[in-house]
Amino acid sequence: MQADQKQNRERISNSTFEVALMLPFCLDKNQSLMESRSSSANSPVELFEPTRQSLDFYHGVMLAVDSLRQYGLNIHLHVFDTARDSAKLSKYVKEAEFAGLDLIIGPTEQVEMVAKAASEKKIAMICPFAYTNKILLGNATVSKAVTTASVMINAVADHIGKLYATENIFLIDTRSKKDQPLYNAFRSELNAKVLSNGAKDSVKMIRTEASSSKAWIDRLSKEKVNIFVIPSTDLSFVNSFFNTLQGVSLKTQYKDYQFMIFGLEEWLKYDEIEANLKVKFNLHLPSPVFPSFVDSARTIPFIKAFRSKFSTDPDRFAMMGFDVAYFYLGGFLHEGRDFSSHLDRYDVELVHTRFRFRKMGEDSGFLNDHSYILRYQDFQLKVVYP
Repeated sequence: MQADQKQNRERISNSTFEVALMLPFCLDKNQSLMESRSSSANSPVELFEPTRQSLDFYHGVMLAVDSLRQYGLNIHLHVFDTARDSAKLSKYVKEAEFAGLDLIIGPTEQVEMVAKAASEKKIAMICPFAYTNKILLGNATVSKAVTTASVMINAVADHIGKLYATENIFLIDTRSKKDQPLYNAFRSELNAKVLSNGAKDSVKMIRTEASSSKAWIDRLSKEKVNIFVIPSTDLSFVNSFFNTLQGVSLKTQYKDYQFMIFGLEEWLKYDEIEANLKVKFNLHLPSPVFPSFVDSARTIPFIKAFRSKFSTDPDRFAMMGFDVAYFYLGGFLHEGRDFSSHLDRYDVELVHTRFRFRKMGEDSGFLNDHSYILRYQDFQLKVVYP
């Protein structure tokens, strides 16, 4: 076995992997923006936003490439500026260089067209940004790095089912048509999980205005934790509900009651919600990513290396660039080109996320089936699931 592993490593180290990074650097756009600006010495030079994001992602990829080259991996990186030009991208997938690729990272546009071409030519492709699952259907060599809303809903339901199935659980219907699909998804998953974990009653479905407690105040329990699951992306509703619950919790008869709120990933951006209320009501949120700056043995060294190489701090695009490249190219280093056909058997510690791939079907690609559950505790976000 050791001889086989050594032979396999020697074979891989003698191979050069052709990797294409397809991003909208939009270099021409930056040139025109700079030419149109005034020449004032005090005016800061700001890049076109897609350019900045692409450069940050590229820097993350480069750091991963540098790391893996130290272990003997030979990589030829083709950096392709899509320039948001469909014709340019369509032309490239027909060229000989494209047919010789081992891996495609990106793009952000014309994703389905590139995915189809990659699948036809048996080229592994990773979509590192949010996109619909339909690009995986019929494209066996394609994978999606960003998890879906349904995966995060399942994670929340699973977490509540395993730890809080017998508590006093409310599912809030916001009366909003926009929130209805999320509410329906939660209703199905949450009921199934709590009932399968020992709950005698199903989840309480509450249709209410955010500023009113009439629909649920008489159903609160002093003996159990009162858990509110609120599948809403409406900031005004969410903020108002927190304030309403705060008003109830301050009343004398409810001062000893326990409360917990589960929300959505989008709430991570809601700075309008008072921090003390997030902590007081044990706010839990799902998220596909979580860069730990305190406990991770990899995140802090990554940040130091990034600062040393690029003289700036990494953002989420740089972290995703590193994670995607490190996962895929690390897989090539260990197993060669066959790695992309069994992503579900490979796991590695990354900087700000985890890839737990699941194949969508025999002739379809891989979906990232991982989600964190984060909790506000001591005015910090901490991972409580998985």
